[in-house]
Amino acid sequence: MTDAEALRPTMQLTIDFDKLKAVAEVGVRRASVFMGVGTNAAVVEPPISHVLSDKVQFLFVPPDPSDEVKRHFLEEFESWTIGNCLRDLADSFSMFLTEAFFIHHLLQTMTYSESEGLKAKRKFEKLNVGAQYAQLARNLQLNPDLGEMFETFRLARNCLSHRLGNVTSEDAPGGELRIRWCLVGASVVGDDGQSVLMDNATIGTDRSFVAQGKPITLGMHWKERTFPVGNTIRLSRHDLSEMCMGVTLVAEHVVEKLIEHTRAKGVPVTLALPLDHEPVSEPTERS
Repeated sequence: MTDAEALRPTMQLTIDFDKLKAVAEVGVRRASVFMGVGTNAAVVEPPISHVLSDKVQFLFVPPDPSDEVKRHFLEEFESWTIGNCLRDLADSFSMFLTEAFFIHHLLQTMTYSESEGLKAKRKFEKLNVGAQYAQLARNLQLNPDLGEMFETFRLARNCLSHRLGNVTSEDAPGGELRIRWCLVGASVVGDDGQSVLMDNATIGTDRSFVAQGKPITLGMHWKERTFPVGNTIRLSRHDLSEMCMGVTLVAEHVVEKLIEHTRAKGVPVTLALPLDHEPVSEPTERS
């Protein structure tokens, strides 16, 4: 032990895990609410005017375009809203992971140096969200497979930020950009032995097998969307709603593992609302 380490004061550590989890929950709520407001506005009839104000002196597009052009404006606005919500979701989860990392950093040293703590936190912040999750996965024994979701979010976020969602070979060296996410859902096994997720694409159709009396199973699933080079990222509001669920589940998983690590360090843990649900299990594949 160096002299500097010997002089560092030990500390009494109080961790509010509810506040930590709230960092991720705020991002999910923002994405859900903003997407709802934006996409609902996009389908209002008659179409909402795109004109900033009737007193604006500068007009960059005709104030009264054709109905077809108005509809195009709103379709692009809906896509822009969903894309921004995905970026917001990824960025807010990165903030959550940074706070979780800092708690882990304090637990490792059980001392506090403002300069060193800030240096470690800033170094972690510079990592992309996929790398952040990967580092915490090693430190806290998180499910490593869940990190793929955030790596694909990162790639999509970069494409949306730098190329307006137009997929290039820089975004997809393999020819297509994939966005993958996990969610909890009900599924049934079809006659071919394959698991079919009962979602908005299958409920009410013969693929749901409900009418045939098939047993229903609840569990984790993967879903994905692919966008070949030359195409534009277009996500539905249902896609992003499922992504919000996935982020919520992974945030709970991180908090659970951090609580386990805290207890292993001998630090007492008291939860206002105990996390007593089932831990995140291995997702099943969904094409």
